[in-house]
Amino acid sequence: MELMDISLERLYIAVYQLGYPAFDENTLGSVAISTIIALNHMKSQYHIIHRDVKPSNILLNEKGEVKLCDFGICGYLQDSVAQTQDAGCRPYMAVCLT
Repeated sequence: MELMDISLERLYIAVYQLGYPAFDENTLGSVAISTIIALNHMKSQYHIIHRDVKPSNILLNEKGEVKLCDFGICGYLQDSVAQTQDAGCRPYMAVCLT
């Protein structure tokens, strides 16, 4: 994978520290759409679910490209069912899973 410039988490912190009142909606929307497309591609083409999607695992570069990282706890799907145990970072998990 090519070198990326910053994680979404670090970008958000930088924007906040610069005193901006909010993150640009268009930028955030583009990142969200790119992330969803990547997750869908992994699921439909490779039968893999990431299971640890959080701002620090979403990387960006100056061109606006988005990449996912940290596949350490990814799960494999068989007949659309995860074949591995529950995993993830508790603060980013759905309430019903915590």
